[in-house]
Amino acid sequence: MPATQNATTRKTAPRTMTRHQKQDAITLLTEDHNKAKKMFRDYGKLCKKDDTEGKEALARQICGALTVHSQLERGDILSGGARSH
Repeated sequence: MPATQNATTRKTAPRTMTRHQKQDAITLLTEDHNKAKKMFRDYGKLCKKDDTEGKEALARQICGALTVHSQLERGDILSGGARSH
């Protein structure tokens, strides 16, 4: 007799997103890319001013934003061709 799986060991199928949800995710990622570009431009300006405290604060902000962004990109939010956007 084959073993049965209980509710805690059963794997569930990943949820699929609607076209609208995928577009929303792409929009959010695009906005994140634009914000990151601006933060890096701002960091360059702080380098020219030799603003060590400002650079450190912005570097922490950039790292936090990139961490969240990469988790969003790696997650189940996007799939297939949407990832390449």
